[in-house]
Amino acid sequence: MARKEGLEDKKNIKKLKLKDESILRRNKRAIVVTLATMAVFTLISYLNLQIQKKDQKKLSSNLIPSSRSIKNEAEREQKSREKMALDKVLKVNTDDWVDYKNNWYGFSVKYPKEWPQPRILKGTFKDNWEQKFLFRKKERVLEDSFSGFDVVIYNVSKVKQLYKTDEFKAVDNLPENGSNSNCTLIDGHLTENSQFPADEVYIPAGDECYKSALFFTLTREKYIYNLVPIAVDRASDIELTKTKTDLMIDFPEFFASAKCMQLIDIVKPKVEKPKPKITAPRPVAAVKNSKGQLVCAKKNDKPHKSKQNKGHHLDMECCLDPDEDPNPWCTY
Repeated sequence: MARKEGLEDKKNIKKLKLKDESILRRNKRAIVVTLATMAVFTLISYLNLQIQKKDQKKLSSNLIPSSRSIKNEAEREQKSREKMALDKVLKVNTDDWVDYKNNWYGFSVKYPKEWPQPRILKGTFKDNWEQKFLFRKKERVLEDSFSGFDVVIYNVSKVKQLYKTDEFKAVDNLPENGSNSNCTLIDGHLTENSQFPADEVYIPAGDECYKSALFFTLTREKYIYNLVPIAVDRASDIELTKTKTDLMIDFPEFFASAKCMQLIDIVKPKVEKPKPKITAPRPVAAVKNSKGQLVCAKKNDKPHKSKQNKGHHLDMECCLDPDEDPNPWCTY
Protein backbone atom coordinates (compact mmCIF):
# COMPACT_ATOMS: atom_id res chain seq x y z
CA MET A 1 0.00 0.00 0.00
CA ALA A 2 2.70 2.31 0.98
CA ARG A 3 4.59 1.45 -2.16
CA LYS A 4 1.58 2.24 -4.29
CA GLU A 5 1.19 5.63 -2.64
CA GLY A 6 4.82 6.41 -3.29
CA LEU A 7 4.39 5.74 -6.94
CA GLU A 8 1.35 7.98 -7.04
CA ASP A 9 3.30 10.77 -5.40
CA LYS A 10 6.08 10.46 -7.93
CA LYS A 11 3.57 10.65 -10.77
CA ASN A 12 1.97 13.71 -9.29
CA ILE A 13 5.34 15.40 -8.82
CA LYS A 14 6.26 14.62 -12.41
CA LYS A 15 2.96 16.03 -13.64
CA LEU A 16 3.49 19.19 -11.61
CA LYS A 17 7.00 19.54 -12.96
CA LEU A 18 5.81 19.13 -16.53
CA LYS A 19 3.06 21.64 -15.89
CA ASP A 20 5.56 24.14 -14.50
CA GLU A 21 7.81 23.66 -17.48
CA SER A 22 4.89 24.23 -19.84
CA ILE A 23 3.93 27.41 -18.00
CA LEU A 24 7.54 28.59 -18.09
CA ARG A 25 7.75 27.99 -21.84
CA ARG A 26 4.54 29.90 -22.39
CA ASN A 27 5.83 32.78 -20.28
CA LYS A 28 9.09 32.88 -22.24
CA ARG A 29 7.19 32.99 -25.52
CA ALA A 30 5.02 35.82 -24.15
CA ILE A 31 8.08 37.76 -23.04
CA VAL A 32 9.78 37.28 -26.43
CA VAL A 33 6.61 38.37 -28.24
CA THR A 34 6.26 41.37 -25.94
CA LEU A 35 9.91 42.40 -26.43
CA ALA A 36 9.64 41.96 -30.19
CA THR A 37 6.46 44.02 -30.28
CA MET A 38 8.12 46.74 -28.22
CA ALA A 39 11.13 46.71 -30.55
CA VAL A 40 8.95 46.98 -33.63
CA PHE A 41 6.95 49.81 -32.05
CA THR A 42 10.13 51.61 -31.07
CA LEU A 43 11.52 51.26 -34.59
CA ILE A 44 8.28 52.50 -36.14
CA SER A 45 8.22 55.47 -33.73
CA TYR A 46 11.84 56.33 -34.56
CA LEU A 47 11.18 56.14 -38.28
CA ASN A 48 8.09 58.31 -37.94
CA LEU A 49 10.07 60.85 -35.92
CA GLN A 50 12.79 60.99 -38.57
CA ILE A 51 10.21 61.43 -41.32
CA GLN A 52 8.56 64.25 -39.34
CA LYS A 53 11.93 65.98 -38.79
CA LYS A 54 12.74 65.69 -42.48
CA ASP A 55 9.36 67.07 -43.47
CA GLN A 56 9.69 69.89 -40.94
CA LYS A 57 13.18 70.77 -42.22
CA LYS A 58 11.92 70.78 -45.78
CA LEU A 59 9.00 72.96 -44.79
CA SER A 60 11.30 75.34 -42.91
CA SER A 61 13.64 75.59 -45.89
CA ASN A 62 10.68 76.52 -48.05
CA LEU A 63 9.38 79.09 -45.58
CA ILE A 64 12.75 80.61 -44.47
CA PRO A 65 15.27 81.28 -47.27
CA SER A 66 18.85 80.32 -46.66
CA SER A 67 21.57 82.90 -46.10
CA ARG A 68 22.93 82.12 -49.55
CA SER A 69 19.58 82.74 -51.20
CA ILE A 70 19.21 85.97 -49.23
CA LYS A 71 22.67 87.08 -50.41
CA ASN A 72 21.86 86.19 -54.02
CA GLU A 73 18.61 88.11 -53.85
CA ALA A 74 20.38 91.14 -52.36
CA GLU A 75 22.98 91.02 -55.14
CA ARG A 76 20.27 90.87 -57.77
CA GLU A 77 18.50 93.86 -56.23
CA GLN A 78 21.77 95.81 -56.05
CA LYS A 79 22.61 95.10 -59.70
CA SER A 80 19.11 96.12 -60.71
CA ARG A 81 19.45 99.35 -58.74
CA GLU A 82 22.87 100.09 -60.26
CA LYS A 83 21.48 99.58 -63.76
CA MET A 84 18.57 101.90 -62.99
CA ALA A 85 21.02 104.54 -61.70
CA LEU A 86 23.24 104.29 -64.78
CA ASP A 87 20.24 104.52 -67.10
CA LYS A 88 19.10 107.67 -65.29
CA VAL A 89 22.50 109.29 -65.83
CA LEU A 90 22.68 108.28 -69.50
CA LYS A 91 19.23 109.73 -70.15
CA VAL A 92 20.37 113.23 -69.15
CA ASN A 93 20.56 115.32 -72.34
CA THR A 94 23.31 117.95 -72.18
CA ASP A 95 22.94 119.26 -75.75
CA ASP A 96 21.34 122.55 -74.65
CA TRP A 97 23.44 122.97 -71.49
CA VAL A 98 25.70 125.97 -70.97
CA ASP A 99 29.34 125.24 -71.85
CA TYR A 100 31.35 127.12 -69.24
CA LYS A 101 35.01 127.71 -70.14
CA ASN A 102 37.73 129.24 -68.02
CA ASN A 103 40.85 130.03 -70.03
CA TRP A 104 42.80 131.31 -67.04
CA TYR A 105 42.79 127.90 -65.34
CA GLY A 106 42.19 125.88 -68.50
CA PHE A 107 39.03 123.83 -67.92
CA SER A 108 35.50 123.56 -69.25
CA VAL A 109 32.34 122.03 -67.83
CA LYS A 110 28.67 122.02 -68.74
CA TYR A 111 25.75 122.87 -66.47
CA PRO A 112 21.95 123.06 -67.03
CA LYS A 113 20.82 126.23 -68.76
CA GLU A 114 18.24 126.83 -66.02
CA TRP A 115 21.01 127.32 -63.46
CA PRO A 116 22.50 130.80 -62.88
CA GLN A 117 26.08 131.62 -63.79
CA PRO A 118 28.63 130.21 -61.36
CA ARG A 119 29.81 132.26 -58.41
CA ILE A 120 33.59 132.53 -58.09
CA LEU A 121 35.46 132.54 -54.78
CA LYS A 122 39.15 133.34 -54.40
CA GLY A 123 41.09 131.51 -51.72
CA THR A 124 43.16 133.22 -49.06
CA PHE A 125 46.68 132.30 -47.97
CA LYS A 126 45.09 130.09 -45.28
CA ASP A 127 43.16 127.98 -47.82
CA ASN A 128 44.58 124.97 -49.62
CA TRP A 129 42.52 125.80 -52.69
CA GLU A 130 43.23 128.71 -55.00
CA GLN A 131 39.81 129.29 -56.53
CA LYS A 132 36.30 127.81 -56.36
CA PHE A 133 33.57 127.92 -58.98
CA LEU A 134 30.14 127.38 -57.40
CA PHE A 135 27.46 125.95 -59.71
CA ARG A 136 24.03 125.94 -58.05
CA LYS A 137 20.49 125.01 -58.99
CA LYS A 138 18.21 127.98 -59.51
CA GLU A 139 15.33 126.37 -57.70
CA ARG A 140 15.23 123.26 -55.53
CA VAL A 141 12.33 120.95 -54.82
CA LEU A 142 11.68 119.39 -51.45
CA GLU A 143 13.09 116.02 -52.52
CA ASP A 144 16.45 117.49 -53.59
CA SER A 145 19.39 116.16 -51.59
CA PHE A 146 21.99 118.22 -53.48
CA SER A 147 22.07 121.92 -54.34
CA GLY A 148 24.76 121.77 -57.04
CA PHE A 149 28.47 121.18 -57.43
CA ASP A 150 31.80 122.97 -57.07
CA VAL A 151 34.89 123.02 -59.26
CA VAL A 152 37.76 123.46 -56.80
CA ILE A 153 41.16 124.52 -58.17
CA TYR A 154 44.36 123.65 -56.30
CA ASN A 155 47.85 124.80 -57.16
CA VAL A 156 50.16 121.79 -57.25
CA SER A 157 53.02 123.86 -55.87
CA LYS A 158 51.01 124.29 -52.66
CA VAL A 159 49.18 120.98 -52.05
CA LYS A 160 51.76 118.76 -53.81
CA GLN A 161 49.53 115.63 -53.91
CA LEU A 162 45.87 114.84 -54.64
CA TYR A 163 45.33 113.18 -51.24
CA LYS A 164 46.25 116.50 -49.58
CA THR A 165 43.29 118.34 -51.12
CA ASP A 166 40.34 119.21 -48.87
CA GLU A 167 38.13 116.55 -50.42
CA PHE A 168 40.23 113.82 -48.75
CA LYS A 169 38.97 114.29 -45.19
CA ALA A 170 40.90 112.24 -42.64
CA VAL A 171 38.98 110.14 -40.11
CA ASP A 172 38.88 111.53 -36.60
CA ASN A 173 41.39 109.09 -35.09
CA LEU A 174 44.03 109.55 -37.79
CA PRO A 175 47.17 111.34 -36.49
CA GLU A 176 47.61 114.78 -38.02
CA ASN A 177 51.25 114.07 -38.80
CA GLY A 178 50.14 111.40 -41.27
CA SER A 179 52.17 108.63 -39.65
CA ASN A 180 50.02 106.00 -41.34
CA SER A 181 51.89 105.61 -44.62
CA ASN A 182 49.09 103.49 -46.09
CA CYS A 183 46.90 106.57 -46.17
CA THR A 184 49.08 108.10 -48.89
CA LEU A 185 48.28 105.19 -51.21
CA ILE A 186 45.01 106.30 -52.81
CA ASP A 187 45.14 104.26 -56.03
CA GLY A 188 42.44 101.98 -54.65
CA HIS A 189 40.08 104.95 -54.48
CA LEU A 190 40.72 106.11 -58.06
CA THR A 191 38.69 104.68 -60.92
CA GLU A 192 39.23 105.36 -64.61
CA ASN A 193 36.15 105.21 -66.81
CA SER A 194 36.19 105.65 -70.57
CA GLN A 195 32.91 107.58 -70.34
CA PHE A 196 34.46 110.19 -68.03
CA PRO A 197 37.53 112.31 -68.90
CA ALA A 198 38.13 112.81 -65.17
CA ASP A 199 39.10 110.10 -62.70
CA GLU A 200 36.45 109.10 -60.20
CA VAL A 201 37.36 109.17 -56.52
CA TYR A 202 35.10 107.00 -54.33
CA ILE A 203 35.78 106.37 -50.65
CA PRO A 204 33.15 104.05 -49.13
CA ALA A 205 32.08 104.26 -45.51
CA GLY A 206 34.35 102.49 -43.06
CA ASP A 207 37.67 103.43 -44.70
CA GLU A 208 40.48 103.40 -42.13
CA CYS A 209 42.05 106.63 -43.41
CA TYR A 210 39.38 108.89 -44.92
CA LYS A 211 35.74 109.77 -44.46
CA SER A 212 33.41 108.60 -47.20
CA ALA A 213 33.37 110.80 -50.30
CA LEU A 214 32.71 110.79 -54.04
CA PHE A 215 34.05 113.32 -56.53
CA PHE A 216 35.86 113.57 -59.88
CA THR A 217 39.37 114.92 -60.42
CA LEU A 218 41.67 116.06 -63.21
CA THR A 219 45.35 116.91 -62.84
CA ARG A 220 47.82 118.76 -65.02
CA GLU A 221 51.32 120.04 -64.42
CA LYS A 222 50.28 123.11 -62.45
CA TYR A 223 46.72 122.53 -61.21
CA ILE A 224 44.40 119.93 -59.66
CA TYR A 225 40.70 120.25 -60.51
CA ASN A 226 38.14 118.56 -58.20
CA LEU A 227 34.47 118.36 -59.21
CA VAL A 228 32.52 117.95 -55.96
CA PRO A 229 28.77 117.45 -55.29
CA ILE A 230 27.32 119.82 -52.70
CA ALA A 231 24.56 118.61 -50.39
CA VAL A 232 21.58 120.80 -49.49
CA ASP A 233 22.54 120.40 -45.85
CA ARG A 234 26.13 121.58 -45.90
CA ALA A 235 26.81 119.75 -42.64
CA SER A 236 26.45 116.48 -44.52
CA ASP A 237 29.26 117.51 -46.88
CA ILE A 238 31.64 116.52 -44.11
CA GLU A 239 30.93 112.89 -44.83
CA LEU A 240 29.01 111.40 -47.75
CA THR A 241 26.26 109.24 -46.26
CA LYS A 242 24.93 108.03 -49.59
CA THR A 243 26.32 105.29 -51.78
CA LYS A 244 27.43 105.98 -55.32
CA THR A 245 24.24 104.39 -56.65
CA ASP A 246 22.08 106.62 -54.43
CA LEU A 247 23.98 109.70 -55.62
CA MET A 248 23.50 108.72 -59.28
CA ILE A 249 19.75 108.37 -58.71
CA ASP A 250 19.38 111.55 -56.62
CA PHE A 251 21.74 113.81 -58.61
CA PRO A 252 22.28 112.51 -62.18
CA GLU A 253 23.17 116.05 -63.37
CA PHE A 254 26.40 115.86 -61.40
CA PHE A 255 27.57 112.78 -63.32
CA ALA A 256 26.40 114.30 -66.60
CA SER A 257 28.55 117.38 -65.88
CA ALA A 258 31.48 115.11 -64.98
CA LYS A 259 31.18 113.46 -68.39
CA CYS A 260 31.57 116.90 -70.02
CA MET A 261 34.40 118.22 -67.86
CA GLN A 262 37.74 118.48 -69.65
CA LEU A 263 40.98 120.40 -69.75
CA ILE A 264 41.55 123.12 -72.35
CA ASP A 265 44.52 125.32 -73.19
CA ILE A 266 45.49 127.82 -70.55
CA VAL A 267 45.44 131.29 -72.04
CA LYS A 268 46.40 134.12 -69.73
CA PRO A 269 46.41 137.65 -71.23
CA LYS A 270 49.75 139.41 -71.09
CA VAL A 271 49.74 142.28 -68.68
CA GLU A 272 51.62 145.22 -70.18
CA LYS A 273 53.74 147.11 -67.75
CA PRO A 274 52.55 150.71 -67.42
CA LYS A 275 54.86 153.23 -68.99
CA PRO A 276 56.76 155.24 -66.42
CA LYS A 277 55.37 158.69 -65.84
CA ILE A 278 57.53 161.40 -67.46
CA THR A 279 58.30 164.21 -65.08
CA ALA A 280 60.81 166.00 -67.29
CA PRO A 281 59.76 169.25 -69.01
CA ARG A 282 58.53 168.93 -72.56
CA PRO A 283 60.82 170.15 -75.37
CA VAL A 284 60.25 173.73 -76.47
CA ALA A 285 61.36 173.20 -80.07
CA ALA A 286 60.48 169.85 -81.69
CA VAL A 287 58.17 168.39 -84.32
CA LYS A 288 56.14 165.20 -84.57
CA ASN A 289 57.02 162.55 -87.14
CA SER A 290 54.55 160.29 -88.95
CA LYS A 291 54.24 158.13 -85.84
CA GLY A 292 53.43 161.07 -83.62
CA GLN A 293 56.82 161.03 -81.93
CA LEU A 294 58.70 164.21 -81.02
CA VAL A 295 61.90 164.56 -83.05
CA CYS A 296 64.43 167.23 -83.90
CA ALA A 297 63.01 170.01 -86.07
CA LYS A 298 66.37 170.71 -87.75
CA LYS A 299 66.84 168.76 -90.98
CA ASN A 300 70.61 168.93 -91.03
CA ASP A 301 71.39 169.17 -87.35
CA LYS A 302 75.07 169.09 -86.48
CA PRO A 303 75.58 168.20 -82.82
CA HIS A 304 77.89 170.57 -80.97
CA LYS A 305 78.38 171.85 -77.49
CA SER A 306 76.07 174.54 -76.35
CA LYS A 307 77.45 178.02 -76.15
CA GLN A 308 74.81 179.25 -73.77
CA ASN A 309 74.73 176.43 -71.20
CA LYS A 310 77.91 175.19 -69.64
CA GLY A 311 78.11 171.59 -68.38
CA HIS A 312 75.51 168.85 -68.92
CA HIS A 313 71.94 169.94 -69.24
CA LEU A 314 68.61 168.56 -70.53
CA ASP A 315 67.97 168.60 -74.28
CA MET A 316 65.00 170.88 -74.92
CA GLU A 317 64.94 170.62 -78.76
CA CYS A 318 65.12 166.83 -79.35
CA CYS A 319 68.42 167.62 -81.09
CA LEU A 320 70.87 165.91 -78.81
CA ASP A 321 74.26 167.63 -78.40
CA PRO A 322 77.36 166.11 -76.70
CA ASP A 323 76.86 168.09 -73.51
CA GLU A 324 73.09 167.38 -73.24
CA ASP A 325 71.09 164.66 -71.48
CA PRO A 326 68.35 162.90 -73.51
CA ASN A 327 64.86 164.20 -72.96
CA PRO A 328 62.40 161.31 -72.31
CA TRP A 329 59.79 163.07 -74.41
CA CYS A 330 62.01 162.90 -77.48
CA THR A 331 62.70 160.13 -79.96
CA TYR A 332 66.25 160.14 -81.21
